[in-house]
Amino acid sequence: MTKTAVVFELNDHAGFYSILFFLCQAYIYAKKKGLDFYIKTGNWYYTYEKGWHDYFITLIEAHNMEKYDKIEKFSHMSCGTLPNYTLQEYMQAIKEIYILKPELVSRAKELAASTTLFVRRGDKIASKEAVLIETTDIIKKTNIQNKPDIFVQTDDYTVVEELQTLLSESEVNSTVTQDKRGSHAHTWRTLSPRERKQQTEEMLVGLEVCINSPECWSDYTSNVGRFLKLQNPQVKFYSADNKVPLLQYTKVYRNPAYGFHLA
Repeated sequence: MTKTAVVFELNDHAGFYSILFFLCQAYIYAKKKGLDFYIKTGNWYYTYEKGWHDYFITLIEAHNMEKYDKIEKFSHMSCGTLPNYTLQEYMQAIKEIYILKPELVSRAKELAASTTLFVRRGDKIASKEAVLIETTDIIKKTNIQNKPDIFVQTDDYTVVEELQTLLSESEVNSTVTQDKRGSHAHTWRTLSPRERKQQTEEMLVGLEVCINSPECWSDYTSNVGRFLKLQNPQVKFYSADNKVPLLQYTKVYRNPAYGFHLA
């Protein structure tokens, strides 16, 4: 009997959460087929020393694969031969795959807030991949005025400053540093591995705060924003209709990297 393994390569072809969704697709495929599943770090943007295991405690790197007669290889945007799966199946895969190292979880707990907000700016806006939603409009859509404490996960410190000015009665915190303004994606390749690790941890810790907060508002147009919704169904979108029955997640067959398109 042929022994087959599935290997997903993490590469530098896209952002963190776009790659994660394709990783989930390959993982679901392997699980449904009863095949062993592995990852290969390759030239993943976010690698410091151990790739995926710099940040997570799940999955196994592909080593000593001689015991397999066949290896099916996948990577970002190369999963076209795989079936589509429901958003509910992606939700379950994320729960199994996306488990942060304890030290990152501890850092997130120290920043816990009653209300959290995800605002994507930077390269998404600069490249016109997403439409700019002004901070004043986000406040109106989320109704977060008069909240005692607000944590904002963003890639642009200007958002933090705007919230602090507009919500002067609230304590506004974030993990983003003051030097990050506008689009700084072009600088990524110039960073040292340690600097990349610091930026990646900043992102992961901030999103962990959002995932575990009692009230979180996110952006539908971003892979990161959709990830938050799949990780915690109670997350609300300020850039899309929130009246989507959770039951729909069992009916929509779609890789979340392409959007939800819930009817």
